Amino acid sequence: MQRQGVDMKCLSLTTPMVYFASPAFGLARAQCYNDAAAPAHLKYPDKFVGFPQVPMQDPALALKEFDRAARLPGMRGLYRATNIAGAELDDKRFLDIYARCEELG
Repeated sequence: MQRQGVDMKCLSLTTPMVYFASPAFGLARAQCYNDAAAPAHLKYPDKFVGFPQVPMQDPALALKEFDRAARLPGMRGLYRATNIAGAELDDKRFLDIYARCEELG
């Protein structure tokens, strides 16, 4: 990172994220990533932070995992795609998740 001039990296799970899967498998995949990002931050707190991944295809599960993951060390936001199984980010099903993001700062 130093050689490339990168001071800090935000860890995130990109393509295919967790939206391709059934809600239960998406949750398991999200938890696996979230649980792995926290130790990276703890080992290198000045180099790595994480953006939790949640199974947005099931907003109730997503909210539950966000509540859990947001409290892990080093988590700083919420990572999501621009389209979730055909739904746009302004879909009303996601409003409770966004409200929780705001509550937690």
